[in-house]
Amino acid sequence: MSQTLVSAGQEGSLLIWSTTTWQCEGYLEWTPATTLAAVAFSTDGAHLAAASCNGRAAVWEVASWRLLHQWHAHGD
Repeated sequence: MSQTLVSAGQEGSLLIWSTTTWQCEGYLEWTPATTLAAVAFSTDGAHLAAASCNGRAAVWEVASWRLLHQWHAHGD
């Protein structure tokens, strides 16, 4: 099983890192021009959730990095 770390990048991007090689393996672009507040994997490692400072949240399927759902708070 691959070991993966996800960190916040610039302007809302999420960087995907291998903890074996410490190389960036890719990135997810999401909510441009905002600061990410939190990033977390589900306990089984199957999903990744992220939340931004502008009231948005999203969940991805880790196996494919497919965006499953996103929410916009504050009525936008």
